Amino acid sequence: FFNNSPIWSTFAEVAEGTLPANYTSDYARALRYSADAQAEALLSGGEVQDALDEAAGRIENETGRERAN
Repeated sequence: FFNNSPIWSTFAEVAEGTLPANYTSDYARALRYSADAQAEALLSGGEVQDALDEAAGRIENETGRERAN
């Protein structure tokens, strides 16, 4: 299927540079706001960065966490 290519070593090489995910108790809320921002930008034709900035502001206000850049 993979033409005898060493696919598992390729996956391992890619995975070495991947940072671990950091799930917090606010993950579900952040996921919801980011999904809403994406839908808003796509459906209304708005600016993606503006929608994401608004979502980040909501998350900051509700969680007390500072925005990571």
